[in-house]
Amino acid sequence: MIEYKRDKFFQAAIPVAVTFGRGSRRESVPLHKHDFLELVFVSSGSTIHTVQFSGGRSVTYSLVAGDIFTILPGESHAYSESNNVFYYNVLFDFHMIADEVKQFIDTPAYKALFTPGCVRNKIHLAFHERIALERRLRDITVELAERKIGYVQYVRSALAGALIKLLRHDALASDGEFDYSGVARCIGIMERSPEKEHPIEELAREASMSLSLFYVRFQKMTGMSPNEYLINLRLANACSKLLESSANIGEIALQCGFCDSNHFIKTFRKRHGVTPGNFRKQFQL
Repeated sequence: MIEYKRDKFFQAAIPVAVTFGRGSRRESVPLHKHDFLELVFVSSGSTIHTVQFSGGRSVTYSLVAGDIFTILPGESHAYSESNNVFYYNVLFDFHMIADEVKQFIDTPAYKALFTPGCVRNKIHLAFHERIALERRLRDITVELAERKIGYVQYVRSALAGALIKLLRHDALASDGEFDYSGVARCIGIMERSPEKEHPIEELAREASMSLSLFYVRFQKMTGMSPNEYLINLRLANACSKLLESSANIGEIALQCGFCDSNHFIKTFRKRHGVTPGNFRKQFQL
């Protein structure tokens, strides 16, 4: 089994590193372990995750965009059936931020991420929370690369702040009893073309499940219904188009799968608290 050592990743000044992982169709990462704590944030796509905990139990479950979990030192894990997945690996020495997060020790999220010797769960972030976390991780990556004056303090503070945000969340129960690869396959279909209609009946057939079972498994895996997940994908696509193109609101609404601009504006404002136009203006300012 491959074992990764902290000396390969950490700088002398601070025990923090950010690396990236990706996998296209059906790619795998073999079972491996490390002597440092690893927090994994799935930014896009889906994959199947297997982890062997220090207590000896092994579980397998699916990961989708927005999922976060940890691998503690000495634990082993692997990925399989990757479908256009991209994830951040945040490597750090827990003792460095222990004082900042000790007030959360009794919260579900803390137990889901940092309790050794037991089967731990995952945390799932909403879209706007994913965007905020991804920006912070990119900031940390830049600071570690440029090493400007004060970067050690900045990285420690940014990491502690990101963890505090995560520890305020409720944890989602992981479940190793069922095979979720069919649901993960359907999520890949939805993510490749979120602007299209994806009737739940067709998705259930693709997953080789009954309609009711597919709905239950999808809800358990993602924390939302298939329709809610598809709307999230469309809104994420719309956010990108608002910030990266000069297309008007009506054009973006149709490109992203909304029936008209009024429906798009109403849905966007309900999710983000502002209209698409104001979202674009605020970002530009």
